[in-house]
Amino acid sequence: MERASRFCTNCGSELDQGAKFCAQCGTRTRQGGTPAAREVGRQPPKEEAPAAREVGSQPPQEEPPVAARAVGRPTPQEEAPAAADVDWSKYSRYLRVDTSGGFAAIVTPIMIWTVAAGTLVWAVLGLISLRFDLSILNLEDLFFTMLIIIGIMLSVVANIYLTLSYRDRAGALWQALSFLPVLWLAFLCVGLTIMIGQVWTDFAGGPNELRRAMFSLIGVGVCGVYGGYVSLVAIGQGRIYHWVRRVVYVLIAITAVEILDALWWGTGYLSGEEMWEHFLRAGGTAVTCFIVYTVIGFFMAQARGRKAQTSMLVAYLVLGLFGFTIAVGALWDTFPPGAIRFVHGAIVIVIIATIGLLLVQRYQRKRDSSGPPAGSAVASGQSAPTPAT
Repeated sequence: MERASRFCTNCGSELDQGAKFCAQCGTRTRQGGTPAAREVGRQPPKEEAPAAREVGSQPPQEEPPVAARAVGRPTPQEEAPAAADVDWSKYSRYLRVDTSGGFAAIVTPIMIWTVAAGTLVWAVLGLISLRFDLSILNLEDLFFTMLIIIGIMLSVVANIYLTLSYRDRAGALWQALSFLPVLWLAFLCVGLTIMIGQVWTDFAGGPNELRRAMFSLIGVGVCGVYGGYVSLVAIGQGRIYHWVRRVVYVLIAITAVEILDALWWGTGYLSGEEMWEHFLRAGGTAVTCFIVYTVIGFFMAQARGRKAQTSMLVAYLVLGLFGFTIAVGALWDTFPPGAIRFVHGAIVIVIIATIGLLLVQRYQRKRDSSGPPAGSAVASGQSAPTPAT
């Protein structure tokens, strides 16, 4: 016969069947009762369980109800990993335009959505071209159209940020300047829209005056936006730096005039391919100069102390003149005398001067951060007065 066991009500030790006394503590066992009562007696008493546990031990995990397991509801242990999942909502800031978060908070979402939409459209058109005859469409012209649309969107973002930056500054001058980006944006959007039509007609559609109007609108718009961003550079109270900024303004104006001269009179009979070649060569000059002097400016920006920073600015001026001299010599051998050669040279000197202004701004902000806190808040985009030394 199978021996049934039960437990002592005093110490919880297991008792043999029929035992009248506990072999461990000597407590008299309870006899009789219904079979149900005896079954209960075989279970360890709940009130004695804490005494059997060691002090400081973790409480036992409660078993989930049988009904919960039967119907398939998740237990608390099964729900715990779900609470530890990554919170993807924090990445939503990359998809929402936040005008109060600065230039990156505006540009990044627009770029992400633009790239996503452009990729989707390009993939769909590619698949359609494999199934149907799309000889009426030129995929190369379509690609350039998409690039121009991206340029329009970026010009909108750039001018919105420029407007907000002007309005954040105190003074009637800045409030008046805050209306100019709207004008630059109008010029750019109209000019780039005309360019889309010119792309599909290989720059031969419409009268030559339409092409000149397109170049004029784009040139004035781009130079206006560029000059607006140069005006946002914080250069402190140094009078000489203000003169450098004015020189950059003059160079921008001269470059704009010469670019318009070159495009008005030198491109009347150029095909679209030849015009793109000139644009790409001018862009190559700008990118090369920008990369070289950005690297130079990055290492010079690490200087600490007023004397070291002044020395670095003098060294940058010398390197700028040296680089401009090399560019002039290279342009003499590359292009004949004329507006095109002048445009390349103006691009070089404007980029060198602009990076120099950004280097001055870097030094100014370092001095502001190391000086005593200002008594009043400084408007966004403006530099605080240089501490007296």
